[in-house]
Amino acid sequence: MIDSVYTISSTDTVLQFTIQPILDSLEEIVENIVVTATGGVCFVRSFDLFITDPGIIFKGKTVQPWVDGEPIIIGGSMSALPDTILTFYSTSAVPIQPANTPVYSSINASNLFTATQQDINTIQSVCLNITHGWLDDLDIYLVAPGGKFIELTSDNGANGDNYTNTCFSPKAIQSITFGMPFAPASSAPFTGTFQPEAPWSDLLGGDLNGTWKLLAIDDNSGFEGVINDWSISFSGNGEEQFKYQWNTGATSAAIEVPNPGIYTVTVTNQASSFTKEYAVIAPCGLSTQSYTICPNDSITINNEAFHAGNPIGYQIFPIGVGCDSFVVINLQFLPQIQTTTNATICAGETYLFENQVLSASGTYQADFTAANNCDSTLILHLTVLAPNTTTEDISICQGSTYVFGNQVLTTAGIYNQLFKDANGCDSTHVLNLYINPSISDSLHFIIAINETVTVGGTVLSQPGNYTIALSDANGCDSILFVRIDLISGTELLHLREAQVTIQPNPSSNDVLVQWTDRVSFDQLRVFGVDQKLIFSKQISSTENNVKMDISTWQSGIYIVQLESSKGVVVKKMVKM
Repeated sequence: MIDSVYTISSTDTVLQFTIQPILDSLEEIVENIVVTATGGVCFVRSFDLFITDPGIIFKGKTVQPWVDGEPIIIGGSMSALPDTILTFYSTSAVPIQPANTPVYSSINASNLFTATQQDINTIQSVCLNITHGWLDDLDIYLVAPGGKFIELTSDNGANGDNYTNTCFSPKAIQSITFGMPFAPASSAPFTGTFQPEAPWSDLLGGDLNGTWKLLAIDDNSGFEGVINDWSISFSGNGEEQFKYQWNTGATSAAIEVPNPGIYTVTVTNQASSFTKEYAVIAPCGLSTQSYTICPNDSITINNEAFHAGNPIGYQIFPIGVGCDSFVVINLQFLPQIQTTTNATICAGETYLFENQVLSASGTYQADFTAANNCDSTLILHLTVLAPNTTTEDISICQGSTYVFGNQVLTTAGIYNQLFKDANGCDSTHVLNLYINPSISDSLHFIIAINETVTVGGTVLSQPGNYTIALSDANGCDSILFVRIDLISGTELLHLREAQVTIQPNPSSNDVLVQWTDRVSFDQLRVFGVDQKLIFSKQISSTENNVKMDISTWQSGIYIVQLESSKGVVVKKMVKM
């Protein structure tokens, strides 16, 4: 299947397009082409175009021998294509107002094969969408071009609203009244297919081609409505039927011929016509000549060209009184070869295709002469792979190294490395290298005689300066400088008078560290149980509290340390 798109301008009234058949050896009875016209979101129309091979319509040989006294039958064996449905639309909104005033919405139907309606099934359906409150006020009729009309629905639906996708059809089973004098409100919005209130026979004998009208009357004031859209569909009414006209005057699909001669028949239907010729010959000089050629070539015999459009024919050569020699020309066609190749290259590479140097993805075609000397086609589907780039983030400790390809890296930065990917194409790997610096910090502890302090697993009890190596959160080396001072009993008593409190404790959000104003501190530090510093704040002599937001901290136990020149107060805090 091949899809084609045509753009229609607002000034166009006719669209012409060419359908080119492709020669093959298949026998298709009927094929169809769907043509869809669209205009915005509110207009979509489709119809089927049916196509058949003349060879399907006509059976029997074009040239047939005649035996004296034995009549033969020539001609067709097909009387019609599949039935065709023709639908006409109105999408213009028409207000239903004022009350007790007839309102019309019109559709022009044309090119119907039959002038008048002789069968109630000629109309396939009438479908409509109407917005209206209190349907009991609404009467709807269908009026034919000649004035005949049929009552579709009147006063149905009680206080229900709207007709939505409501269709009327001679083939429907359900009545629009639902078997009652008037359909109830629960029937609205009447979505489905129904029989109208009046019989379809009211339209028999009326014109088909012309203006059809949907008539709506609101027989009571108070509610207004709109005819949104409607459509009417007809059967093909004989458009698919074939008519035969022979040069003998016969009008049947096939005829019986008693004598040799040339017999011609013209076949027509509403959409097209063509002519076929039969030769009935005496057997005194019948022969067949077959030729094999390429599909696009032709051969000329006695000034007549034979080709794909005229593959079978005959030539007449007189050979005596009352008897001619008939030579049947029969063409046979070599296959037209079409080869498809798929190829993939990397970006920046080229591909040589029948003297074309290609570097972009796409479908390419080249013609060549095949081994049977016929024109053939080579199709290439070329894919150009895009460059592949990957990115990686790596962090190392200060003083460490990182091996990236054949590079040994010690400095933060962005580095690139080229490599071949799984498709064999050049690819780039980008490394973002970060260096985590070494961290150093200092702690000052004031303790009483015989007290100890544990820092990073080291127990300290003597005054002095200490250097302790630890690992930070990134696993890198950190240095902690610790100073230990001893405090007298009087100074220790002074710190206890601080009465340090942490509230609330435990906590998940804010905590308040508070002490009496009899004692002043210089700094507040918070450590994790692994002795890593989490929080630090300098304190002025006028402050007696510090508020901390710990909502983003990990749950666990923390050590709160308040420091002054006279010593250190340590408290435990729990983060939930």
